[in-house]
Amino acid sequence: MIFSINKGEYTIWLPIYTLNDNTYDSVFYRGLLIIELFLSIVTFLVIATTAYIIITTRAFHTNMNSLFAYFVLSWISSAIGRSMLTPYLIGSWKAGNISNDYRSWWTDDVEEMTPINSIREAWPLFVGGFFTWYYMFVMTTCLFAMSIERVFACYFIGNYENTSRLYLLFFLFLFHQFIILTVLYLVFFNRINFVTTVTFFLILNVVAMFLFYGNRQYNLKIIRKFKREPLESGKHHTLPVRFQAKENVRVFNVSGW
Repeated sequence: MIFSINKGEYTIWLPIYTLNDNTYDSVFYRGLLIIELFLSIVTFLVIATTAYIIITTRAFHTNMNSLFAYFVLSWISSAIGRSMLTPYLIGSWKAGNISNDYRSWWTDDVEEMTPINSIREAWPLFVGGFFTWYYMFVMTTCLFAMSIERVFACYFIGNYENTSRLYLLFFLFLFHQFIILTVLYLVFFNRINFVTTVTFFLILNVVAMFLFYGNRQYNLKIIRKFKREPLESGKHHTLPVRFQAKENVRVFNVSGW
């Protein structure tokens, strides 16, 4: 939904479709909210357990494990966002003087935007929208971040598994946050339209798929060469390279690639 702040001084795009939705006045929809709350609590327990297992179990390289843990725990930002948005969606809290039922996703027509004098009048709504956008962008860019980590695994294939290389994780995390926060700024302040946003993330994920596919084929090529020409391959690749290639393929298999 696009909000027009202070009579069009600037606009903000929040990831919501309804505002003051009167359908939640019914007992049925109130019941659905209670069920959603219960499922959110269950999800939190699952998230916490999963993150603990990932952190304490060295199933993959430290960098990959850390990325997995971060992606899983990022659900917390979604929970924070949802908890701050819901009162406005169902009409329990009002955004400024808005009392009507608004329904919209994205528009460039000023007349169709939701007017509000200042974001201070409903700051939890906008903070909640910020957290929700953040989680959505983490999820839509996680494959790209993982594909870059796999590129590092192939580039340092000789000793990647037994070397932490935390500087790579630090660099990858900062690069990932740079992408997320840049797009988040542009989207939150409605600097790019809906089609452009979707196209960007589509391209990013297509690139990620090509990187995954290329890395997998590269590692399979090394493994096949060792099987076909063990003596010749030994002259160019050490046993740790063969082990790392198998480990890389295992990561692809476990992650569905």
